[in-house]
Amino acid sequence: MIQKKNRIERKTQAVFCSLLIVLIGLGALMPTVLTERSVWSSEIVDDLDSPVWATSIALDSNDYPHISYFDSDWPSLDGDLLYAYMDSGGWHVTTVDSNGNVGEGCSLALDSSGYPRISYIDTTNENLKYAYWDGGSWQTVTVDNTGDYGGYTSLALDSSDYAHISYSDTTDYDVKYAYMDTGGWHIVTVDTTGFVGFYTSLALDSNDYPHIGYTDYGSGSSKDLKYAYKDGSGWHIEIADGGTDYVGDCISLAIDSNDYPHISYTEGTMAPEYYLRYAYKDAGGWHTEVLDGTIWAGRTGTSIALDNSDSLHISYGDTTNDYLKYAYRDASGWTYETVDSTGNVGGRSSIALDSNEQPHISYGTWVTCDLKYASMIDTIPPTITNVGTTPALQIEGGEVTVFCTITDKSGIGDARVNITYPDGSSVNESLSPRGDYTYSAMYSQPGAYTYFIWATDTLGNSGTSGLYQFTIASIDYLQVTYHSQNEISDTTISTYFSLDCYAGAFNDTYGFLAFVDVTWNLQNNGGSNASINTSSGESVAFFSGWYDGIATVTADDGSGHSDNVVFTVDQTVYSMVTGGEWSLIGWWQGYVTDAETLGQYIHDCTVVTMFDRETQTFMSHVVGVPHDNFTITQGMGLFIYASEESIWDGTDGTS
Repeated sequence: MIQKKNRIERKTQAVFCSLLIVLIGLGALMPTVLTERSVWSSEIVDDLDSPVWATSIALDSNDYPHISYFDSDWPSLDGDLLYAYMDSGGWHVTTVDSNGNVGEGCSLALDSSGYPRISYIDTTNENLKYAYWDGGSWQTVTVDNTGDYGGYTSLALDSSDYAHISYSDTTDYDVKYAYMDTGGWHIVTVDTTGFVGFYTSLALDSNDYPHIGYTDYGSGSSKDLKYAYKDGSGWHIEIADGGTDYVGDCISLAIDSNDYPHISYTEGTMAPEYYLRYAYKDAGGWHTEVLDGTIWAGRTGTSIALDNSDSLHISYGDTTNDYLKYAYRDASGWTYETVDSTGNVGGRSSIALDSNEQPHISYGTWVTCDLKYASMIDTIPPTITNVGTTPALQIEGGEVTVFCTITDKSGIGDARVNITYPDGSSVNESLSPRGDYTYSAMYSQPGAYTYFIWATDTLGNSGTSGLYQFTIASIDYLQVTYHSQNEISDTTISTYFSLDCYAGAFNDTYGFLAFVDVTWNLQNNGGSNASINTSSGESVAFFSGWYDGIATVTADDGSGHSDNVVFTVDQTVYSMVTGGEWSLIGWWQGYVTDAETLGQYIHDCTVVTMFDRETQTFMSHVVGVPHDNFTITQGMGLFIYASEESIWDGTDGTS
């Protein structure tokens, strides 16, 4: 049985390790570049007389921090479990348990009511204890008194607010797991293989199953990082990282949205060299990497958290420099930042993310013996992307919608568009958050409009986009067109022929602007009985009727712009609309023609294709190319390709 004196000696060594490192002056295993992209704020929560040997942080529904911590009362070792929380009135500190030397290895969680619950070690009686606030006072419970318990506990609450705790039995060197349900507390020994435990970290998956990371001290110079998890079939144990080095100290575990584990920890050798590592599991198994190769990085504790995008956030102590550091990984890779460099800081840090996915960290100082709290001051302005207008070119009096995407982790406070008119006047209008941010208005002043987007987040950081432009153009002329915007020319058409006509507005500089509402008129002459289906709108359905004659269709916008098209209706011709890519036509004339002659006659035709029934192959001719021309006889079906619409009269123009 390990004597209490030995545990005290181990803790004594941990307290003075940072002072020794300064004297040793160790170098770095591999350089780590810090990218200072954030501003951090730190403050002293509690000024103590002895080092803080454990901290644990959680955030409530209003993003206020709650911290449990162990005042070691060094060197008398009569420490207390303390609890600090912040509200609108500031910080409040209370003693949770002072009955003996209590509070080592504490871990805190908040239940669904926002009440704190804490697991910790009663070192005096060598028990695992659990404290909770019931709304009126603190209650403490001894969970396990069957062994000699030390090291670090880890607490998580399930979906029913029941507690789950991982911890170490330092009598038999086993990893143990305690959980509560309607039947009370239950104790499970998870791993009894060798010398395991001391550092443990627990998290629950989406099904409330426990996952535990812990240390296997092995023997000699070998130490492994191990991982145990439970599912419907029972407990499973794996080695996440192993080898000849010491791996698996200062463990912190989190579970991602796919229920895969992520673990921060340290690796070292028999020499006093430790550095920060990270292990994760996916469908391909376990993967490991060194994050910060500064010697003694992470040696005073690591803490890991995952945000809603499964991006990683890790707090850890850099004992070589006595800094508190923060590592963050997103899609672009890892970023490292110094959070606090004011003295011997960074001991036993704990990290939590707020509702805007910003990190908050609790930690201790070795020399000044303070509990400290750091939070990131978001100085990053909103990101403004996908800026544009629909349409970018509009007719005078038409509506233009400005749109953009605005994102910020802290949330958007205000979003506006500043628009400068062609005459130099400007407006500053609010954008509506409808998926993207939008603003719509009608514009009657012709010319170029410039605009930019301005946005602030909920913390007051502001950002602007680049300068963009849209154009309002006057109508210079009107044309009766196909839907493809091509003008319908005066032409001969067959009887029983139907065609949709559109009123296209055009500008001399910009070309086609839009289809516009007009007044439609039809004039029949020479016996024609053609008809249209409406007298107003952007388009009209024209029918040639069944008598020969002249039918004139006129479009008038009432502002001095009009156009007409004259159709000669002739029952001896065969008409159809071609274009808009591939069209199927038939050759019904009694004379023979060829693909080149026909293709030259049909407006914008570039390819004529037919299916040869004898050879069961397609024959294609590219118009204007002196190859592969073929004869066309009565009754043949053909495919023609023309991008622009037009009316074909059924001939090749030679008859």
